Amino acid sequence: MSNAFDHITGACDHLCRSVMGESVLYFNDGTNVEVLGLLTQEQLEIDSLGHPVVASPTCIVDLRRDDLPREPQLGDLLQVRGVKYKVTLIKPDIHGGMKLNLMRIDYAR
Repeated sequence: MSNAFDHITGACDHLCRSVMGESVLYFNDGTNVEVLGLLTQEQLEIDSLGHPVVASPTCIVDLRRDDLPREPQLGDLLQVRGVKYKVTLIKPDIHGGMKLNLMRIDYAR
Protein backbone atom coordinates (compact mmCIF):
# COMPACT_ATOMS: atom_id res chain seq x y z
CA MET A 1 0.00 0.00 0.00
CA SER A 2 1.39 3.33 -1.03
CA ASN A 3 1.57 6.20 1.43
CA ALA A 4 2.65 9.84 1.33
CA PHE A 5 6.24 8.95 2.25
CA ASP A 6 6.50 6.50 -0.67
CA HIS A 7 5.10 9.15 -3.01
CA ILE A 8 7.59 11.79 -1.83
CA THR A 9 10.50 9.33 -1.97
CA GLY A 10 9.56 8.32 -5.53
CA ALA A 11 9.27 11.95 -6.64
CA CYS A 12 12.67 12.84 -5.14
CA ASP A 13 14.26 9.78 -6.74
CA HIS A 14 12.81 10.67 -10.14
CA LEU A 15 14.05 14.26 -9.84
CA CYS A 16 17.53 13.13 -8.79
CA ARG A 17 17.83 10.72 -11.73
CA SER A 18 16.53 13.28 -14.24
CA VAL A 19 19.12 15.85 -13.07
CA MET A 20 22.17 13.72 -12.18
CA GLY A 21 21.46 10.42 -13.91
CA GLU A 22 23.35 9.27 -16.95
CA SER A 23 22.75 6.82 -19.73
CA VAL A 24 23.24 3.17 -18.81
CA LEU A 25 23.02 0.64 -21.64
CA TYR A 26 21.76 -2.65 -20.19
CA PHE A 27 22.33 -5.70 -22.39
CA ASN A 28 19.25 -7.88 -22.04
CA ASP A 29 18.83 -11.19 -23.89
CA GLY A 30 20.12 -9.88 -27.22
CA THR A 31 18.56 -6.43 -26.93
CA ASN A 32 19.95 -3.24 -25.43
CA VAL A 33 17.84 -1.23 -23.01
CA GLU A 34 18.84 2.35 -22.20
CA VAL A 35 17.96 3.53 -18.68
CA LEU A 36 19.04 6.35 -16.38
CA GLY A 37 21.37 5.42 -13.55
CA LEU A 38 23.69 6.98 -11.03
CA LEU A 39 27.26 5.68 -11.30
CA THR A 40 29.59 5.77 -8.32
CA GLN A 41 33.16 4.91 -9.05
CA GLU A 42 35.75 4.10 -6.40
CA GLN A 43 34.54 5.24 -3.01
CA LEU A 44 37.12 7.10 -0.98
CA GLU A 45 37.32 7.53 2.76
CA ILE A 46 39.65 9.69 4.79
CA ASP A 47 41.98 7.85 7.20
CA SER A 48 42.92 9.11 10.65
CA LEU A 49 45.86 11.07 9.18
CA GLY A 50 43.62 12.89 6.70
CA HIS A 51 44.71 10.88 3.65
CA PRO A 52 42.19 9.54 1.15
CA VAL A 53 42.07 5.75 0.89
CA VAL A 54 40.01 3.58 -1.42
CA ALA A 55 37.16 2.13 0.64
CA SER A 56 35.59 0.32 -2.28
CA PRO A 57 37.42 -0.31 -5.56
CA THR A 58 34.11 -1.39 -7.09
CA CYS A 59 31.91 0.73 -9.32
CA ILE A 60 28.27 0.83 -8.30
CA VAL A 61 25.31 1.86 -10.44
CA ASP A 62 21.98 2.75 -8.87
CA LEU A 63 18.97 1.87 -11.05
CA ARG A 64 15.19 1.67 -10.77
CA ARG A 65 13.87 -1.90 -11.01
CA ASP A 66 10.86 -0.77 -13.06
CA ASP A 67 13.15 0.65 -15.76
CA LEU A 68 14.52 -2.81 -16.59
CA PRO A 69 12.65 -5.41 -18.67
CA ARG A 70 13.46 -8.20 -16.17
CA GLU A 71 15.13 -8.82 -12.83
CA PRO A 72 18.88 -8.25 -13.11
CA GLN A 73 21.07 -11.34 -12.79
CA LEU A 74 24.66 -11.82 -11.67
CA GLY A 75 26.85 -11.69 -14.76
CA ASP A 76 24.56 -9.36 -16.71
CA LEU A 77 26.44 -6.84 -18.84
CA LEU A 78 25.99 -3.09 -19.05
CA GLN A 79 27.83 -0.09 -20.39
CA VAL A 80 28.31 3.33 -18.84
CA ARG A 81 30.38 6.14 -20.40
CA GLY A 82 31.50 3.71 -23.12
CA VAL A 83 32.97 1.23 -20.61
CA LYS A 84 31.55 -2.30 -20.26
CA TYR A 85 30.88 -3.84 -16.85
CA LYS A 86 29.61 -7.13 -15.45
CA VAL A 87 27.16 -7.25 -12.51
CA THR A 88 28.81 -8.90 -9.49
CA LEU A 89 26.33 -8.11 -6.70
CA ILE A 90 22.69 -6.99 -6.62
CA LYS A 91 21.36 -5.01 -3.63
CA PRO A 92 17.66 -4.07 -3.92
CA ASP A 93 16.13 -1.47 -1.62
CA ILE A 94 12.57 -1.21 -0.31
CA HIS A 95 11.66 1.69 -2.62
CA GLY A 96 12.08 -0.07 -5.96
CA GLY A 97 15.69 0.87 -6.53
CA MET A 98 18.74 -1.32 -6.64
CA LYS A 99 22.46 -0.93 -6.43
CA LEU A 100 24.48 -3.13 -8.75
CA ASN A 101 28.14 -3.71 -7.96
CA LEU A 102 30.11 -3.80 -11.20
CA MET A 103 33.38 -5.24 -12.39
CA ARG A 104 34.97 -3.53 -15.36
CA ILE A 105 35.48 -5.95 -18.24
CA ASP A 106 36.50 -3.48 -20.98
CA TYR A 107 40.14 -2.49 -20.57
CA ALA A 108 40.77 -1.60 -24.21
CA ARG A 109 40.57 2.14 -23.55
